[in-house]
Amino acid sequence: MAGLHRAATTKPGASRAGAERCIPILASRDLDVMEEFYAALGFTASARWRGGHGYLILTRGPL
Repeated sequence: MAGLHRAATTKPGASRAGAERCIPILASRDLDVMEEFYAALGFTASARWRGGHGYLILTRGPL
């Protein structure tokens, strides 16, 4: 099952416009294929670890 984390605004009452982020955690058999697929949707790789099972973080502008 995918995990989900939402970043919170640090100041009470502050505007949340553009401050929210959605970071889904998805399983992948091939990180290269996954990165290529999401790049076509406008995402860019911001971090990648190749050791163990591997890990890829993709980002794309504010929600």
